[in-house]
Amino acid sequence: MSILHPDVLGKLVYKDPTTQKYAGNCPLLTAQVTKLKNGGLILGIALNHCMSDGISAIKFINSWSEIARGKPLSVVPCHDRTILKPRMPHQICGPYDDFVQISDVSNMTALYEKEQNVCRSFHFDSEKLATVKKMATACGQVKRSITSFVALTALVWRARSMAPSR
Repeated sequence: MSILHPDVLGKLVYKDPTTQKYAGNCPLLTAQVTKLKNGGLILGIALNHCMSDGISAIKFINSWSEIARGKPLSVVPCHDRTILKPRMPHQICGPYDDFVQISDVSNMTALYEKEQNVCRSFHFDSEKLATVKKMATACGQVKRSITSFVALTALVWRARSMAPSR
């Protein structure tokens, strides 16, 4: 398992310096390809969360990779937008508080500045993933197929559960 330094990770995904303070101004999609000396490539992608959630983001990336490999799309996009049309005339029933300004009484900014956040990235090769999968099952016996995501999530959950609370 190798750890990538946060400064290195920050160079793998383009960040527009004019939008660092307010995420609402971030581009909807940015992609950066980094070519490594050994011939490998890293595709760094940043998606604005206003545009997509995690599931739709991975579906987009999978579709993009299918197109790049010359394969047919496994999920054909639906371009029917009729469901998004507003009712005519507009019908707002009940209070509509979406744009009401409220004051932040949580002092969240001060809490984040007070805490020391540590960012780490871990790389698990296939051998390490197999070990983690065995650790995630009872007695190391794999009785059914377990995904890498589930195994890694179990590992993180176990570590967090064992960590002392502050």
